[in-house]
Amino acid sequence: MTIGGNGGNGGAGGRGGRGGTGGPGGDGGDGGGGAGAAGGSGTFTPSGAVGGRGGPRGLGGPGGTPGAAGPGGDGGLGGSGILEILAGASFLNSGDVIVGGTGGRGSGKLDNFGALNNAGTITLHANGTLTNQVGGIINNDGEIDAAAISNWTNSGTLTGTGLIIGDFINEGIFAPGNSAGMHTIDGNYDERGTLNIEIGGLIAGTEYDFVDVTGLNRSVSLDGATSTLEISFLDGFNASELSVGDEFDIIRYTGSLQGTFSSMVQPLDSPGLFEIDYADDGSLTLRVTRTSPLSDLTGNGFVDFEDLTVLLANWNKEVGADAGNLVNADTTVVNFEDLTVLLAAWTGPGPAGSPGAALGNEAVPEPSSLVLAVLGLLGLVGFRRRRA
Repeated sequence: MTIGGNGGNGGAGGRGGRGGTGGPGGDGGDGGGGAGAAGGSGTFTPSGAVGGRGGPRGLGGPGGTPGAAGPGGDGGLGGSGILEILAGASFLNSGDVIVGGTGGRGSGKLDNFGALNNAGTITLHANGTLTNQVGGIINNDGEIDAAAISNWTNSGTLTGTGLIIGDFINEGIFAPGNSAGMHTIDGNYDERGTLNIEIGGLIAGTEYDFVDVTGLNRSVSLDGATSTLEISFLDGFNASELSVGDEFDIIRYTGSLQGTFSSMVQPLDSPGLFEIDYADDGSLTLRVTRTSPLSDLTGNGFVDFEDLTVLLANWNKEVGADAGNLVNADTTVVNFEDLTVLLAAWTGPGPAGSPGAALGNEAVPEPSSLVLAVLGLLGLVGFRRRRA
């Protein structure tokens, strides 16, 4: 499929006079412009061309006797093609999509607001653009060849296990892999948005996501003002399956590393689990610094009523990092934010014979009963403080 193309064929040169040179051929006509849109909820599989295709330079006319052939005319202007994938629509490419002309001066544009599933090749010529808008999703399991343009920028969500050829800028969400997997960039990588990494084990590419920046001296740049690293666990994996010192190379590169992430979002039940090693040694590495959830305030390996009791004893207190406020790793007061994180990490009673085991029998209490219990305990705490 071609979006945008070349001009019409150039005209043949005029016949030369006796002993003279043939006259120049006329210019070819312009290719017709075109536009297409993928709408509805179905899948659109492209074929044919969107936008006119310009032809080659025309042949020169025959010369006289013994004159030389005249020059051919120039090819006409290629038509400009636009294909929009509308919100709610999907577009499946299993072949070749060429965006922009190959010889004429027409332009091509592929604009995605919906879902673009690329299992083939998308090639951007110098006069072609591929735009993944905010809210748009591109699943790239094939190849996006953007080597002919200065860089390709993603503003929506990009997933998949494919290849990007050329410099890549992410200003949206970049989630490499298909739970889990590797995305390859044969160019420089500039992260200005969010990089999502899923972890379900210790093997790169099959159990956790990573980005492979390949090619000669390819660099990674992290915007310290806008870039975010967001980590989540995959398929029931959790902190208890990790050991202190475990490492995950989430970006590998052949050149240099510049900058740092502005923030890191860790799994809800395990904030403070990872640290980032920014050593410029060919990989950006996550390292495990602890294995128990921060919500395990008593350190017994469980998040249970013992931890809830500690949290409530510090309710509304302004405590530091060494106290119960470690639940959500902030340094303000213990409040409902801490309580929400603790309940999300709830495992149930601790070992037999522990106070936590004596306080409950269900591994994961019903939310309604747990909320009622918490509200009752909060009321008791408030009553005791008023009595004091």
